[in-house]
Amino acid sequence: MRCKYVLFIFLVVSITTQSVQAVTVIDTGEGGTGYAATGLGGIPNQSTAAEFTLDMAYIITDIEGWMRTFTGNQATIVIYSDAGEIPGIEIYSGTFDAYQTNYSWQGAHNLDWLLAAGTYWVSFEVREFDNLFAGLPVGIGGNGPPNPLGNEAYYTPSNGRWVELDNLDFAVRIQGIPVPEPMALTLMVIGLASLGFCRKG
Repeated sequence: MRCKYVLFIFLVVSITTQSVQAVTVIDTGEGGTGYAATGLGGIPNQSTAAEFTLDMAYIITDIEGWMRTFTGNQATIVIYSDAGEIPGIEIYSGTFDAYQTNYSWQGAHNLDWLLAAGTYWVSFEVREFDNLFAGLPVGIGGNGPPNPLGNEAYYTPSNGRWVELDNLDFAVRIQGIPVPEPMALTLMVIGLASLGFCRKG
């Protein structure tokens, strides 16, 4: 009963926050349509990530990348902490279904990912059970977006680690619901309390 009560309070606060309309948090603009692109898929555990900074807390609702898809339809979007020039610890992850197209915005929607003000990495990945094979146009020869994030990294099984590669400059678009800091703190405290109470119960 204690667990259900705390979760109910968390749900009410979350719904109240969700009544605020989402805004554009990050928008690099569309990428190019040229050949130069970073691969996404073809082999498992291939990832492309970019660093971004939030000046306030948000509930992230939508994350998209500008990509050209070839085969398959499922990939994974991940938010990591910042480890300097590469992604750090995984915070959130979720799959999305892409559709076959030359170039378009594709990604995950209806997310509910609370992020405090700070620096993070967003990554587009093909994990073990994903099957998407696509390309994200990169900033080589003017093929990238008009406002690239600037710090990017790339991961493949052959590397076995994240590698800083700042000229990737692929296109990213993120939307979210602004959360005033007192509300953000309340959500985090209630979420942690819910976890603690449920485990004890």
